[in-house]
Amino acid sequence: MAGRDATVDAELAGQLPHWLFAFDAAGITLFRTLAVLASRPDLHRAVQDGVERSRMAWAQACLRETVRLWPTTLVVLRDVVRATELSGRPLPAGATVVVVSAWSHRDPRRPDADLFQPHDRLSGSRGSDDGLVPFSDGPARCPGESLVLQTAGAALLYFARSRWQLRAPRIGGRMPSMLNHYGIQLERAPNQARPPLETPPR
Repeated sequence: MAGRDATVDAELAGQLPHWLFAFDAAGITLFRTLAVLASRPDLHRAVQDGVERSRMAWAQACLRETVRLWPTTLVVLRDVVRATELSGRPLPAGATVVVVSAWSHRDPRRPDADLFQPHDRLSGSRGSDDGLVPFSDGPARCPGESLVLQTAGAALLYFARSRWQLRAPRIGGRMPSMLNHYGIQLERAPNQARPPLETPPR
């Protein structure tokens, strides 16, 4: 990339740090997703079974649901482009709005807001997903979204080939509002060999 001719609009070498600077969030999300799958054998089987394309779609749906429940982008800042109202209060053009994703992703008006339901991310049954901004949205949407979902999805498929036991914390049913990834303790179930590396599905 560094050897290619750069255009006025895109200096290719400069894109690499921009795409990768927050890649630690992918590892955090992967670890949290593995914790949920260890507590949900039905979802674990859904990721394990089927052809490669459907398995990747399921893996990415699980990752998306994880960042809905525990977003790694905690707040999103946006500027109001024209005068408007929010909850009956006037907002002038140029005002800054802070969207707290941990709240907006779990709209308390939804009875299933605290449930882990990746099929909603797969089928699009939540409609337009208004208010869900795990990769930000609009002009400042994360340019590395597809890269993160592809690499984290491939890693999840690799680890999901083994059965895991969640030692801590205890999760199930309604998901906790916070999930400390440093406190997650996973171990392979008995008689589970480490799967060989393979070329990830495209």
